[in-house]
Amino acid sequence: MNSEQPIAETISQNHFQNKFILKGLTTGYNKLYMYVLTLIIAFTGYFIYPSLLAFPLLIKAKQAGISDTEIMQNSNVLFNADKMGINRNLMLMMLFSIFIITAILFLIGLYKIHKKNILSVITGFSKFRINKFIFGFTLWALMFIATLLIQYFISKDNFTLTFNFKNFIGSLAILIFFIPLQTLWEEILFRGYGLQGLSIGLKQSLIPLIVTSLFFSLMHMSNPEVMEHGIGLMFIYYFVFALFLGIITLLDEGLELAFGIHCANNLMVILFTTSKSSVIKAYSVFEVNNSNAITDMIFTLCMLIVTFFVFRIKYKWKNYSLILK
Repeated sequence: MNSEQPIAETISQNHFQNKFILKGLTTGYNKLYMYVLTLIIAFTGYFIYPSLLAFPLLIKAKQAGISDTEIMQNSNVLFNADKMGINRNLMLMMLFSIFIITAILFLIGLYKIHKKNILSVITGFSKFRINKFIFGFTLWALMFIATLLIQYFISKDNFTLTFNFKNFIGSLAILIFFIPLQTLWEEILFRGYGLQGLSIGLKQSLIPLIVTSLFFSLMHMSNPEVMEHGIGLMFIYYFVFALFLGIITLLDEGLELAFGIHCANNLMVILFTTSKSSVIKAYSVFEVNNSNAITDMIFTLCMLIVTFFVFRIKYKWKNYSLILK
């Protein structure tokens, strides 16, 4: 045990087989009030900072002719760069700054309250497994591009080429910097910190896996596409995706693969396609005229199945008790 391991507070190390959960148990402190306080600190930034951004955006909305009624009905309009008459790349930086501020506040709680280091909520191993991140990212990115091409050739009329080199390069630079930070923060929050904390508290990982997946889904319910495609359908979509990421995190005893997939997914989606319901709009390659959530779900489900079996074969996953213990 090192100085960062005052542990064994209520649970024996031998209770868990999973190195990732054990890492959370044996690093820093795990008192309930610490989790509550850290989350309050982090989400205070998540909710207050956008409110501060809203003040100048409200002024800009008036100038753009957006009525108070429209804002009251859908506050997301304030972050719609096209309707607001704001450069999409500028809006991208404003939106991603919300995640950066929240992540910084979370890290303060992690380091100062829990006395944990960031690696302890990322992997059960001694260092970040970069090769796994790269493999997960590459596999998902290639499958995304393949499915996008299939959809394009099936329904070309549904795609409008909007590629503009100068604007695209600007979006690419912003996304390459911010997307890894944004997706890593979400993975740490749900599949790292949240999954570890609940598993330690409940002394098992199955219920925490389901609970963190539910919270991940709920956190995305304010996205514009939810209003367009329906709460039920989009909730299922997010829940299945989150559940898959949680399962592979437990089976692989770290976030690297899940982080790679999540990072690739967000980067590819924003970089290559945008639509009227997109939560984040960049200067993408294509504008999708009519997005079909059911078709997207079918393609995503196929990708998840293929990804799981590739990982299972490549990494020889056999110990499924890691999900339970």
